Amino acid sequence: MSASGPLRSERMTAAVFEGWQHDTHDGVRSLMLAPTATAVADLHARAQAYRISTGDLDTPRSVNLRDGLATHVGDTIVTRRNGSDLRIQGGSDRVKIGDLWTVTGILDDGALDVAHAEHGAVIQLPAGYVSRHVAVGYARTISRSQGLTTDNTHVLGDATMSREDAYTALSRGKESNRLYLALDDAATVPDALEQIAARSERMLSAHETIRAEQDRVEDLVTLIDQHADVAARADELRIGAIVERALGVELASSLEGQESWGALAASLRHAEDYGHDPIATLQDAYQQRELGTADDVPAVLHWRIEQALEGSASRPSYSWTGSPSMASRRGSPTTAGTRTSSCPLSGATTSRNGTTTSASASASGAQTSPSSSRRGRRISDASRRSRGGCSTGTAPRPRSTCSARSTASTRPSRRRSRTSSAATPSRTASRNA
Repeated sequence: MSASGPLRSERMTAAVFEGWQHDTHDGVRSLMLAPTATAVADLHARAQAYRISTGDLDTPRSVNLRDGLATHVGDTIVTRRNGSDLRIQGGSDRVKIGDLWTVTGILDDGALDVAHAEHGAVIQLPAGYVSRHVAVGYARTISRSQGLTTDNTHVLGDATMSREDAYTALSRGKESNRLYLALDDAATVPDALEQIAARSERMLSAHETIRAEQDRVEDLVTLIDQHADVAARADELRIGAIVERALGVELASSLEGQESWGALAASLRHAEDYGHDPIATLQDAYQQRELGTADDVPAVLHWRIEQALEGSASRPSYSWTGSPSMASRRGSPTTAGTRTSSCPLSGATTSRNGTTTSASASASGAQTSPSSSRRGRRISDASRRSRGGCSTGTAPRPRSTCSARSTASTRPSRRRSRTSSAATPSRTASRNA
């Protein structure tokens, strides 16, 4: 159970008391535990007031105890010091620290007749011992509950508890142990329990200290975080050096101080991922147009680089050869400032401005045979006519025109080839005749 807010501690204190109250009403031995003496005194006062209201305490007579509270006949008390001369059970046992007792009588000098809460052994506690070493026993601090055993415990705690205190408090009850957490605003129970488990007040030995430090240094999560931090710092230095080499130290220093420096660095990494030279890429982007009127120069450079990369990636049939930085990963650089493509029919490689850079001399489906040279010549003539502007040594048409003509003219050339081949025997026969 947990609560948060300004009244969180009060609400949890009331909840602890209510749990003890129900146990007492049902005849179950129960104990309340709290982290501070102030909280313990509050719980004592609540418990005594409740028992007085139920008539369980005889109030006419009382004796003051070491905690400043008064005890009555019927109260539960706790002894705080071992009494080697206070023997019980025929001398086989003695009064010990943490024993719970029920007050059965109050003497005139302040001595108390008590019965052990667990096994019922009786003894009379001297007045001097009572005033110095006896306290009301409905609640106690967690640190003083060690060695105690009861049926149920109700523990008031918070996120500042140590795991040792939590273990001690939650191992006193034989039947049940309940923890009531008073949390800060916005805190959660899992977070509070994690903090408690992580906090230890125990002093470590030298060997434990060395082992803990070795575990911390060799921890995989720690090593990953350290590696990531070093790698990020090294990458920052590397990107800074790239910009200095591309644009100069003074301009690089100016760019690093602007808001969009991170975006520019990311675009240079992006260019590297595409296989481009980041130095030349940045130089190309910087030299495209003037930047004197730009409010955020790194943002403009970032946009230019990303646009160039997207343009390169969206046209896989072309190779950008303007500079090594923008070279396509699919082909090798050719002439600076040109885009090249291959004519699918003739195999000619043409430039965008209409200049033929290379060509193949043969066309698909038009091969000559030594056994029919005349037929081969006709096929070659028909093929040249069908290729149109894509023939070797002529100025080629644009790619789209070349493709259209190749589709439209290939079939007629094949038909003419078949006609020529079929007519040869008849003409040969008439000539022979």
